[in-house]
Parts: sequence; structure tokens; C-alpha cells
Amino acid sequence: MSTTKFADLIGGMTAAPEQSLTFSEDWSQGRAIYGGLVGAVLYQAMRGQVPAERDLRAMTVAFVGPVAPETATVTSTNETGVTTTLCTLSVLGGVAASDTCSATVPTGSTGEVVWTTTTATASMVILDATSTEVYNSATAGTFALAAGTYDLTMTESNPLADTFATNQVTVTVTDQDG
Repeated sequence: MSTTKFADLIGGMTAAPEQSLTFSEDWSQGRAIYGGLVGAVLYQAMRGQVPAERDLRAMTVAFVGPVAPETATVTSTNETGVTTTLCTLSVLGGVAASDTCSATVPTGSTGEVVWTTTTATASMVILDATSTEVYNSATAGTFALAAGTYDLTMTESNPLADTFATNQVTVTVTDQDG
């Protein structure tokens, strides 16, 4: 059982874009800090950078390695007038798969799509609100989106049985005042 209180761990966090805090060993399991605590710390750091009236609609935390019980630096950035949508399709071991996400570029704003892939068997299709195809390519790259609502679908059609394939698309929308 943890002897360090949760409130003590995150209570000292401020609105500073970069801050340090110490994860104590009593909040670890094996070699890593509990994932929920790491997520809570990231949420607290993010809330310090975003106006209170801006609601959190979703949050995903991806752990690419263990967070050890030690002092860590948390960095949070917020660009005024910028909204980012991220879709990731990860496939392990020979199964064809697809993933779809949606993004909206408001009137007067600009959108930029960045698509990356680790394989030659991936493709991405973007449809607008009328289901008209505005992009269809097997070549990763960067391109602009006009105002509108879009569905982005990434497909991995033929992953090798022993490989891990990752396809990622990021849509960044810059508001007209941003």
C-alpha cells in the first residue's frame, strides 16, 4: 500500500509548461510507476496549459517504456488556436486492418494532414462530408485540407506475419485567429 498520498504527488504541480516531480517507489509495481498515476500527472500538466472553459473530450496515454520511480520532468505545450487529431493504426502479425477517424476544419481555419507509415502495403483515403474522395494514396506525406468535415481511413492490406506495422495520421487545425 502506498504511503505517499496521491494529492501530495500532484498537488505541487503548477501551470508552468515544464516542471519536475518525484515519483516515489511506493507508487510502483515492479520496475514502473502505475500507469494511472502517470496519466493523472500528464492530465494535470495539460490542464495547467489549457483554459478552464475548454473541456477535455478524450485522452489517450501511450506507454512506450516504463516510467521508473525517480524524479521526472513533465513538459506540456498548448498552442492557442490549434487543435490536433491523431489516428494510429498498429498491426502485429499478418492481419489486414483499417482504422477511421474524423476531423473538422472550421470555416476560416486551415488544416494540415501528416501521414506516416512503416510499410509499403498501407494506404490512406480521405472522404469529405458528401463522401467524395479528396485523397487516396499509398504514399505518405503532408498536404492541406480546406474547411470541411472529413473521414480519414488508413488501411494495412498485407502486413508480414512477423512484423509490426504502424500507420499514423495527424490532422492539425489552426484557427483563423491562431
